[in-house]
Amino acid sequence: MIPLRRTITLVTCSLALAASAGVTYFFNENAKEISRRAFLKGMQSETQLLSLYYGEQYRQFAADAELVSKAGEVRSLLSENNDPASPAAALAAARDSKQRVTTLFKALLESRPEYKQARLIGVRNGGKEIVRVDRDANGVTATPDVALQNKSNESYYKQIVNHDWHETHAHGPSGGERHVLFSPVTFNREEGRISYPLTYTLRVMHPVLSATNGLEGFIIVNIDYGTLLSSSFGGIDKDSNVIVMNDQGDYMTYFTGGEIARLEVAGQYTRPPTGIAEKLLTADQESGVLEADGNISYFTTMPINPEQPARKIKIAFVQPVATTVAKIGGIGMESALAAALVVALAVVAAFILITIIMRPLNILRAEVKRATKGETALNLPVQWKNELGQLAKAFQLLVDKHVQAESRLRLILDNVGEGILSIDTSGKIVTFNPACEEIFGYEAEEVIGQNVSMLMPLRHARHHDNYLTRYQKEGTRRIDWSGRTETGKRSDGTTFPLELTVTETMLGKRRLFVGILRDISERQLAEKANADFLATVSHALRMPLTAIRDSLAQQRSGAQASAPETDTKISRLTVDTGESLQELIDTLLDLERIKAKSLKLNKERFDLLDLVKEVVADWRGDPEKPGLAFVTAPDSTPAIVNADRKQVRRVLINLLANAERLSETGGTVDVTVLRDTQNRIARLSIVAQGQPYPREVAIDETSETPPSATEQAEGSELGLIVARELVALHDGAMHLEPTQGRGVNYAVELPLGDRGLNGLLRDRREPSAADLT
Repeated sequence: MIPLRRTITLVTCSLALAASAGVTYFFNENAKEISRRAFLKGMQSETQLLSLYYGEQYRQFAADAELVSKAGEVRSLLSENNDPASPAAALAAARDSKQRVTTLFKALLESRPEYKQARLIGVRNGGKEIVRVDRDANGVTATPDVALQNKSNESYYKQIVNHDWHETHAHGPSGGERHVLFSPVTFNREEGRISYPLTYTLRVMHPVLSATNGLEGFIIVNIDYGTLLSSSFGGIDKDSNVIVMNDQGDYMTYFTGGEIARLEVAGQYTRPPTGIAEKLLTADQESGVLEADGNISYFTTMPINPEQPARKIKIAFVQPVATTVAKIGGIGMESALAAALVVALAVVAAFILITIIMRPLNILRAEVKRATKGETALNLPVQWKNELGQLAKAFQLLVDKHVQAESRLRLILDNVGEGILSIDTSGKIVTFNPACEEIFGYEAEEVIGQNVSMLMPLRHARHHDNYLTRYQKEGTRRIDWSGRTETGKRSDGTTFPLELTVTETMLGKRRLFVGILRDISERQLAEKANADFLATVSHALRMPLTAIRDSLAQQRSGAQASAPETDTKISRLTVDTGESLQELIDTLLDLERIKAKSLKLNKERFDLLDLVKEVVADWRGDPEKPGLAFVTAPDSTPAIVNADRKQVRRVLINLLANAERLSETGGTVDVTVLRDTQNRIARLSIVAQGQPYPREVAIDETSETPPSATEQAEGSELGLIVARELVALHDGAMHLEPTQGRGVNYAVELPLGDRGLNGLLRDRREPSAADLT
């Protein structure tokens, strides 16, 4: 990436160059536009000047025709010529008038070189020429009467005859304007045929009207159209190009250097019209600028006769665009110097701008760098009042939010009970939370970056990478990813059951697999213990129920009906068995209340030794074990405890009953109470001599599972379970330990006064797997 300092310099200089170029271009184009407008203004002036010239020419034609038409000889001649029955004197006068009109026509033709022919044509005589004067190579001559022609079939004759002169006279020109018509440009015709040499002729026609505005005849003057157009080119600048075009599309071109092209007649063009000429043909506006084929033109339109609004002449001055640009000129020295000055100022401004911008940016960069290295926490200058201060504040806020979010997430991951780890698509471990450390026995640093197969037994590790690769290719799961039971391997090589849930996620463009797992060793042990407990309860319930069923069946059979003592025995057995069943049910209910922590203790201070003596004294032994003695040891010492007297009595009864079951006939059950002042506890020991102790079993408050079915078979039963739970409720401990020789010691420890055994229990050894059964 390009450094910001260099970027600012490049951008500023580039902008300066672009700005200077733009300014230079703008001023240059503006100057060009001004020059162009001035140049077009000059062309407009020349066009308008030429237009005025042509306008003056047409007005002069009209004036000449009017002057001739107003001559008295013309009217006299028309009157005499229209009356063939005139007397001889009148005919002589007519000849005199004709001579004067002929002289007038000759003078007219000699006055202007464009005039080729002047004629007086009558209407009442059917369109026959009355006077005609022609210009040819020999000069100006009058046509003899025998050569005069009838023009009634000519288009211009029909044009003037069909014109409504009454309307024109009533509403037409006033204030010196003339009654005149101009014919379209055509070839000159004699005897109804085109005459040679070919001459393009424009005819100006002026009517001679009667007192009632009736058309009696008209003056017609033929004008050489080519001579007319070219006559104006003499005063044009030789560097100019000019096109003069009439409303018919006939045009003549004047080229640079003085060359005059021949007249091009509409429909008979000898060469294709230029682009400007084509645009001039179709232009609807009266004036304007035209551009085509690299040429630029200004044109104007001039009407030639108020009587004929459609009769117009378009005049266009044409110049090549290149010539125009050359005359306008290019970029001047002043513009170049101005551009260089702008660039120099921009460079200076760039360095100043870099200094102003980079100083706070360097401060921000240094602060972020220190925070990245861990030297200090991120502390951006949020107190700045400019945009960088706002940026720093926003960035600081964003970072703080991310840090807080990461801290919360880290706090959750570090303290959640389940193990959470993540791996990438290659199977390498990415994250490993503290719960995983505790479960597997590895530190996070030891496993991150290693393949996850190190946490699996060898039989699973061999195939894991293949499973991962296949899933990424196929995208299908062949096993359930949620709540699966797998086998894990600890750092010491031991294996254990675990429950695993795997989810797939995307972190940006990186695919990760997140595993949530928990060690279910204890749960499986608890499930087994619960199964054993249910078997024990089932057995304990089945035994009294079986006894009751057998007694009732025997009584119903009537086999012993003659022996009343047998019935009495059966009844007593049924009652005793029912009481045992009731006791068993009460025990189960008490056990449930203890587990639900709904059993309330009524604590009081009493001497544990007195309670022991009282229970031993009241004990009624099992009649099936005559001679079994319950003895309170003489070395017992008083011990004041703060406990529920009723529940402690219940513990004593349960333990004595279990000791009685394990003792042999004729043996002794020794009960001892000792006060341990140093540990602030009262120790109760009930030793049953007789059957050997099969294995070491520790029953304390850390175990939440009942004894196994094997223990029940050895004499623990449900009463032992209730005794353990009741002792635990008093913050005490209970153990089942072997004695020297043959026998079992039921050891109970209760706190003296109101102090529990939490401190004492923390000093005891960690429970083994057997302790949890």
